[in-house]
Amino acid sequence: MRRHGYILSHIAPMTLALIATTACEHKPLWMPETPIEPTVVEYDWSECRDAVTPGMTLYLYPPENDESPWLFNLKSTGGTITVPEGYYRAISYNNNTDGVLFRNTGNYCLIEAYTREGNLLDGFETPYIGSLPARTADEPVVIMPDMMWTAAETVEVNGEKLTLTPHRITPLYRFTASDVRNISGVADVCASLSGLIGGIYLNDYNGASYPVTMPSKAKKATDNSITGSMVTFGIPPEPSARNILTLYFRLKDGSKHSFNFDVTTQIRNAPDPFDVKINVAGVNLPELPEPPVNPDEGGIGVDVDTWHTVDIELKPFI
Repeated sequence: MRRHGYILSHIAPMTLALIATTACEHKPLWMPETPIEPTVVEYDWSECRDAVTPGMTLYLYPPENDESPWLFNLKSTGGTITVPEGYYRAISYNNNTDGVLFRNTGNYCLIEAYTREGNLLDGFETPYIGSLPARTADEPVVIMPDMMWTAAETVEVNGEKLTLTPHRITPLYRFTASDVRNISGVADVCASLSGLIGGIYLNDYNGASYPVTMPSKAKKATDNSITGSMVTFGIPPEPSARNILTLYFRLKDGSKHSFNFDVTTQIRNAPDPFDVKINVAGVNLPELPEPPVNPDEGGIGVDVDTWHTVDIELKPFI
C-alpha cells in the first residue's frame, strides 16, 4: 500500500518536537486556554477526481490528548468548525461507507477501518445453504469494504481556511477467467480472494497484520469467460499469505465445482496497485447431458452436497 505523509512546512520546530514526542502517548486531559475561532475547512479533491461522496467525517486530535478528539461531519466540499487554535493531527474519511466499521477512534495511532464477518459464498445471486468447499487458507472471511478516500495530516487551526487533501486507500481488483468450457451449464457463479488485508490504520495507511478472505460476485461475460471485481484494503507489504482467487460454480444439474488460482505474482507485480487486473484461464466444467424428455425416466444422478475442487497452475499470461 502507498503511504502518504503530510506535514505543514511552516510548523514551528518546537511544535513539531511536541507532536513527535507525544505521538501515541496518553496525557492528562487538555484544558484549552487558546482562543476559539470559526475555521473554514475545505477539501481538495485533485488527487482523486473520481471520488463520489456526500460528506466527510473529520477527527482532530490535540497532540497533548489524543483520547479526546474533536469530531465533525462535513459536506464533501467542507464546512465550518469551531475548535481552539493550535496544531492538530487530522484524520478525515468519506462517510458513505455502510460496509466499513471503525474501532479505536479515540486513539490517533490505532484508529482502524475494517469490515464485519461474511460468508464464503455471499457472491451467489441466489441464496446458498449447504456444504462449503475445501479452503486453501485458514483465514477469517469478511465482506469487502466500500471505496474510501482519506486524509491524514498535521494541520494548524488559526481561524484561517484549512485545506485537506483526501487520497484513495482502497484498491480495486478486477478479474477475468477465460477459456471456461461448457459455461452454458452454469446456473450461478461467485468468487473469493484470500491473503488480503483485513483492515487499515487511518493515521499512516498501514494495513492490519491479519490476512483475510473476501467473497465477491461474478458473472458470465461471454460464452466462455467469467468476470468480476472487488474493492479491498489491499495486501500486506510482505507476503504473509498467498493470494488465491477461487471461482465457485453451481451447475444446472445441482453439482458444485470450485477452481483455485494462485494470483499472488499478478497482484504484487501489478503496474497500478490501486487498479489491479487479474487474468486466469482453463476452467473445465463438465458437459451436462440433455435432460430426459420423460420426467419419469429420472434425472442426472448428482451428489448435491459434494464440491469438486481443482487447483490450476497458472501459465504466464500475455
